[in-house]
Amino acid sequence: MNASYSPTRDPLFYVAVGFFALITTGLPAMIGLSRLLPLMQGLALAVFVILAVRRGETRHAVWVMAVWLVVQFLLVTLLAWVFTARLENAVAGGFEARGAILEWHFADRLFPGSLPDDPWRRLGEIAGVTLGALATAGVVGDWVVVRAVNVAGLQLGAMLANAGGSVILTSPFLWLVIPRLAGLAGLAILFTEPLLTRTWSPGFYWRNRRRLIVVSVALLALGLILESLVR
Repeated sequence: MNASYSPTRDPLFYVAVGFFALITTGLPAMIGLSRLLPLMQGLALAVFVILAVRRGETRHAVWVMAVWLVVQFLLVTLLAWVFTARLENAVAGGFEARGAILEWHFADRLFPGSLPDDPWRRLGEIAGVTLGALATAGVVGDWVVVRAVNVAGLQLGAMLANAGGSVILTSPFLWLVIPRLAGLAGLAILFTEPLLTRTWSPGFYWRNRRRLIVVSVALLALGLILESLVR
């Protein structure tokens, strides 16, 4: 039994994932440590993802990423809703991100950070979850993902604080950010594997990770298109 035991198949493993997501998000956020927040989150997330990827358990890596990002997003949103000013200090560029999303919501501006608004930001995210993840066994990719989730959570929390709880139903915000974030997360997982397993053949990944490739690219493309079109 011990020989076949895999920690990524143990429910307690995912409890630990959620716990570390809470700790590495809540403490730095409330203290206001903008540099430490994504660093702690990214490193801790990378450890859990690497545990799954090294075992060839891509599906479990996806579950790790999903549990972590849902917990992180909900917590940042809640904290930003209740402690908006504090979270502005905890998220790098938080003041600007808050102002930009409120302008988008109330004044019909371009979606902040979208390709028409700031193409270099989005291209930088894509480079981070692909080339960055490839060169660092996922660490840079995970850092990019958690940083993007922090900004999205802050923005939603700011909208809730200024426009009320109904904004979740009346605003397309979630429909714009979720596909992009999910696509970035999937690519970060995919590009974690080559350095860990020393498997560099594109054909191997197309045969064995095709679903992850197709879904991640499709979600990312959908998110980028929606951000560019919807005001």
